[in-house]
Formats: sequence, C-alpha cells, structure tokens
Amino acid sequence: MHHLDVKSAFLNGPLDEEVYVTQPSGFKIKGKENIVYRLQKALYGLKQAPRAWNKRIDGFLVQQEFMKCKSEYGVYVKKGIEGNHLLICLYVDDLIVIGSDVNKIETFKTQMMNEFEMSDLGNLTYFLGMEFTEVAEGLVMHQKKYAFDILKRFSMMNCNPSSSPAETNVKLMMNEEEESVDPTLFKQIMGLLRYLCNSRPDIAYAVGIISRFMSEPRVSHLLAAKRVLRYIKGILHYGILFPKCLNENSMKLIAYSDVDWCGDKQDRKSTSGYLFKFLNAPISRCAKKQPVVALPTCESEYIVGCMTVCQAV
Repeated sequence: MHHLDVKSAFLNGPLDEEVYVTQPSGFKIKGKENIVYRLQKALYGLKQAPRAWNKRIDGFLVQQEFMKCKSEYGVYVKKGIEGNHLLICLYVDDLIVIGSDVNKIETFKTQMMNEFEMSDLGNLTYFLGMEFTEVAEGLVMHQKKYAFDILKRFSMMNCNPSSSPAETNVKLMMNEEEESVDPTLFKQIMGLLRYLCNSRPDIAYAVGIISRFMSEPRVSHLLAAKRVLRYIKGILHYGILFPKCLNENSMKLIAYSDVDWCGDKQDRKSTSGYLFKFLNAPISRCAKKQPVVALPTCESEYIVGCMTVCQAV
C-alpha cells in the first residue's frame, strides 16, 4: 500500500465554462487595468475547481485502463492476470495505490508523476486522520493521535477511564426541565467522535444514540458524551486489525445483526444494528433508528434483517 499526494491539484483541472477574473495585484497591464483575464484552468476558490479536477484525474485513470467501482466512486480497479489487480483509492488529491506486484505499483507511480506534479509518500502510514501500523499478524488501522487530540482539546487527559462507552440499560431522553448545555461545544465533541468511529466500531452505537440530541443538548447528554471520552482514554491504542489471509477457507464474509425493540423512549422506534466481518476484521457497521414503529419484536427483527441483507448484496 503506497501513498501519493498531488501538488496543487485544483490547478490541474481545465475549465469547460467561460470564467473571467480581474487582473491580480502586481500583474496589471498599464493602461489596460479595466481588461479581465479568461481562465483556461481552475483556481482555488472557484466553484468549478473540485469538479474540474475530478474530471481530469478520472479521465486519466480511465485512459490507463482503470475501471471505476460502481458502489464507491473513489475506488478504481485495473484487473490483472490471476487476480493480480491494482487498486486506487482517490480522495481529492490523495491517492492510495494497492497491489501485490511492486513493479506494477512503481510503473503506475511513474505514469502519475509524468502527468502531474506529485509527492511520493512511500508506504502508507497516515491517511485522513487514520494511522496504519504493520504488525506480524497483518495491518492495524487506528486513530491514536486523533483520539489523543480529542481528549486534549476538551481537557479530558486526566479523566478516570471507563470500562464501557455507555451505561448499561440507560435510555437517554429529551427532558425540557433539565439544564441545557452549550450546543456548540456538544456538537464539536460529537462531530469528532463520529469520525473516530471509522476505526472504533465499539463506540458507534453509543455515539449514534447521543447524536440524536444535537439540537438541544442537556446535561445528561453531555455526561454521556464525556463517558465515551473516558472510555477512549482507557484504550487509546486500540484499532482494527486486518489480518493476513492464510488460506481460502478463512475468506468468509460474516454478518451479525440485532435490534433493541422500542428502545427510543420518545417515539418508541427501535434501533437496528449490523456488523460485517471479513477475515475476522470489521469492514462495515451501522447503528440506525428504524423508520417505522415496530409493534411486535418479530417485526423489528425482520426490518433489521432486511437492512443487513441489502448491505450484504
């Protein structure tokens, strides 16, 4: 897994529309100060810039015989002989290049550098707040630095660690008589925690439940959010292990699903949850309130079962 970064990505996108700008300070033509420039390529700040860059890089990858994934538009695949494929994960100007043939990866990197001005960051170690560490068992994806920064930002570095992200059987509610808290602070905490869920499935359910009270948070909701922070404090170094594939028998996709029947005390709706594991590593999970009120328990189980099967397909 290699990491590439495009320098000044938005400046590479050619424009389809006519866009004009005033002459920038220091480059005005004497006697023609009222004349404007027509842009041939995008600039940072233009509404068209992200689209123009994406169209440019997409066209180049298709030209190199890559196929765009239908379910995830940021993933491109170039099929090879006997499963020796090359995968590209694109996020704006950051690219992860994945493959089993190092020569193919180096060839692709050379092609990219001939086309764009790029930085070769070598083996993947850090990407969008995610850290990657190679161990004997495989690859560990974690957000230790990100989690540490969250605790430091909200002065929770010296808090007492909690053994669980939420109290057992506690149901959060909207109590208008309860004292309110700063909504901005609450939203900041929850926003950061939601991104931490990318490498921490163990907090996904608790964070999802607490996030329902973003508009008018109360003291109990803030305490619940701080309990998640206390839980993280105790296991900062935890992450997801993607183990090495030892044999074909271990390459099974396993799914679990569950539901808390009428768990929400406000509207009596149930919360569905599923977890998918591949090579015993969690690759997809969700904790989501059901759209309808399920009367019998069986109905809520059918809803989460359907939801899980759709995700499997």
